[in-house]
Amino acid sequence: MDIRYSLSGHRCGKAHFYSATKHAVTALTEGIRWELREINSHIKITSISPGLVKTNFAYTAVGEVAADECYSTRQSLDPQDIANAIETVLSYPSHVQVSEMMIRPTEQVVNNTKPQYRNDYSKQHKQTCRNCGGQYPHTNECPAKGKKCNHCSKLNHFSKVCRQRHNPRQEKVREVQDNTNNNNYESSSDEEYAYHISMITPSQEHVSVVGSKTPRVNIRINDKHCNFLLDTGATVNLLDQKTYHKIGAPKMKKGNNPNLLPYGGSDPLKVMGHCQLSVETKSTIDCDTFYVVEGNHGALLGYPLASKLGLVKIINQITDPKEKYPKLFQGIGKYKGKPIKLHINEDVKPVAQRHRRTPFHLRDKVEKELVKLQEQDIIEKIEDTPTPWVSPIVTPPKKNPDEIRLCVDMRQPNKAISRERHLLPTIDELIHDLTGAKLFTKLDLRSGYHQLELHPSSRYITTFSTHAGLFRYKRLNFGISSASEIFQEVIRNVISGIPGVKNISDDIIIYGRSQAEHDKALDATFKRLLENGLTLNLEKCEFNKDQVVFFGVTFSKEGISPDPKKVSAIKDMSPPKNVPELRSFLGMTTYSSRFIQNYATLCEPLRRLTRQDTNWNWGSEQEAAFEKLKCELSSDTVITYFNPKHEIDILVDASPVGRLGQ
Repeated sequence: MDIRYSLSGHRCGKAHFYSATKHAVTALTEGIRWELREINSHIKITSISPGLVKTNFAYTAVGEVAADECYSTRQSLDPQDIANAIETVLSYPSHVQVSEMMIRPTEQVVNNTKPQYRNDYSKQHKQTCRNCGGQYPHTNECPAKGKKCNHCSKLNHFSKVCRQRHNPRQEKVREVQDNTNNNNYESSSDEEYAYHISMITPSQEHVSVVGSKTPRVNIRINDKHCNFLLDTGATVNLLDQKTYHKIGAPKMKKGNNPNLLPYGGSDPLKVMGHCQLSVETKSTIDCDTFYVVEGNHGALLGYPLASKLGLVKIINQITDPKEKYPKLFQGIGKYKGKPIKLHINEDVKPVAQRHRRTPFHLRDKVEKELVKLQEQDIIEKIEDTPTPWVSPIVTPPKKNPDEIRLCVDMRQPNKAISRERHLLPTIDELIHDLTGAKLFTKLDLRSGYHQLELHPSSRYITTFSTHAGLFRYKRLNFGISSASEIFQEVIRNVISGIPGVKNISDDIIIYGRSQAEHDKALDATFKRLLENGLTLNLEKCEFNKDQVVFFGVTFSKEGISPDPKKVSAIKDMSPPKNVPELRSFLGMTTYSSRFIQNYATLCEPLRRLTRQDTNWNWGSEQEAAFEKLKCELSSDTVITYFNPKHEIDILVDASPVGRLGQ
């Protein structure tokens, strides 16, 4: 879509267009800038100027080709983004009025919704910034930003426009300002910038979000449904004239009205009066004061009433752990405890296996992976050192076609490595521990095994051959038979003593019966991981969830249910054609058997085919059992947590093909 197409529906005469006030064009320009920030926070919004907007309007008016310099000013912008932004802005009632103002310049329009600019000015009357006293809006940022007032010593305004100096008791209306490009801007003045809307979570029952940062809410007043802009920076509620008459023009008081300032302006809104109104949502009724202002530019609901109605809530929790614990998400960590010493049986004869040739089309990828692992201090090249043990590599592909996963075939070395027997927690134990939990977080250790250093005396047995030479691991690697037990025990010791934290291998689950309990456990876990030099993979972590999938089971406050991905995988399976395929299917369903009633009876016709000395004969009975099992398994099935405090009834049953206890 071209920018000219976006504006083609808003044609106007050249004479009328150029008689429009400068502020009308400026307001439209600022609206386009706002929308461009919504589309892409990284684009240079200064490339859109009032001159560019005005020139393009002139182009559509006379049908001439726009000047080249008009388009060269936005080379860094995507034309599609500009077209979409202008089309969106012109669809707003406030900016439709601005465009009408360009056609009929004698009509005055006051716009008090986003963006907050007043357009009822003559050429001699310029709008001033309430923070610096200069002309508003600014070409770039306000000169007062970050400056200290000489009168009140607060930030972000000059003393000549200090509100404490001129009118310390004014009551203000502030709209939520998009600070996408100013995240570090904080204010301590009385007229501080409003917080990001992302800090407020609207209730989805009542609030609809236009774009991503313009929440609106429908509430009932005098049996009339009215649409309000939800402004978490405003302390009062506003009704425009249209909304006021829609609700029946209730009697209002015209005296003792406070001075209400739009955000970014210094001239008060024209308040006609105020009235006490009863408001109603689907679940709440309350009463509050509404101020009626001139114009038809929409109604505004302030934070105090929105909070009473349960439409917004402040989130006091860890929302961005990367900001609080940046080192916890940087690279592959290194455990600060003792290096891992493998128990190697020296009586087993070492085996130097034959080298497996790497296909030519994979050699560059293997070399790239070897360089990366050396830079990460995970492997080291072997030179002038005996190599009694040598194993070949396997290079399965990753999701990224440009990368491979470098694995070592450790089957021969594992014959000499004695396993350490550490108990792994079972899903049943985990289900018991999570009884009553309502909030969950799942943490994933980045390249978990590689964060544990191998003792120098144990590294020789991990030697592997490549077309680029011999290498060996300096960290614990996948394929070592005892790696999972060793890793499980190390991580268990790291998080030991923290209530509400469990791990299975490199996955850690944090849970709590309340927000405070959950956050306390999460913060303690972060600190413990940092103290031990371990790091997390932020992309695979899930924070503060109502439910989380952990080792094939979905945990929620209601109970447990099967992992939807596992359910989908089982339902998509085609009938097996041989015994190995059948055993694979039964293995998948057995893991989720707790969610299938009468599982033993249902799968008996299938298990019959897996017995020794049984010929493969897939008939109608097996087909029916196969389809029945898939049908019975559903991700909607929820089993509540076991509570030993409740009365317990034990039901037992048996049949020729199975036993049941529940």
